[in-house]
Amino acid sequence: MESKKLKFILKRAGLRYWEFAELIGKSTPTVQRWISENQNIGEIYVLDLEKKLTSKIFAKLEVEWEEYKKERRWR
Repeated sequence: MESKKLKFILKRAGLRYWEFAELIGKSTPTVQRWISENQNIGEIYVLDLEKKLTSKIFAKLEVEWEEYKKERRWR
């Protein structure tokens, strides 16, 4: 997952970086670096986030992300 998408989903889900970091067993600075350096986030970490949010909510947030990208004309 691209870092911009992760940032968007965390914000919409009301999760802070430290909460996500705790969930996936990483440090907060690691998560901050992933996002600030536009790194791709490994699917294994995304799966943990999906489980926490439930698949239905996660899928809804992914749709919102795609709509957001279209509005901003991101690729």
